[in-house]
Amino acid sequence: MMANPGEISDGNSGVPGLSPPGLLRRLISLRPDIRRTRRVVLLLGLLWLTGAFDLALTLFAQRIGGFAEKNPIAHLLLGNTFALIAFKLSALALASAIFIKLRRHRLAEAACWGLCAVHVALALVWLSYYNTLAP
Repeated sequence: MMANPGEISDGNSGVPGLSPPGLLRRLISLRPDIRRTRRVVLLLGLLWLTGAFDLALTLFAQRIGGFAEKNPIAHLLLGNTFALIAFKLSALALASAIFIKLRRHRLAEAACWGLCAVHVALALVWLSYYNTLAP
């Protein structure tokens, strides 16, 4: 039987647990620590995406010249592409391992949000940098 537009469905639309109300109910009913874990994992995905973006644009800027790396460790590694890639990926991997280990703690999630904000801001700086290079 079809539900009226204003009514909430019981979630039995043929496939158990996959109807929109059933799925929503399952997502809402998850324990807070499971929801926090999910958020931290999604944020780590964003960190890896923005980290890869930063690495690619750092390598590109190094090749075109006129680039001054502000990270003192990465600045020392600019002459060695392999070492620079290893450093940036190792830093991301270490941060990810720490966040995964502490994923159930509120402070770790807050720190992950903060780091994501910094990475997104860095991506915006990169976009601005390349816009100034365009003729």
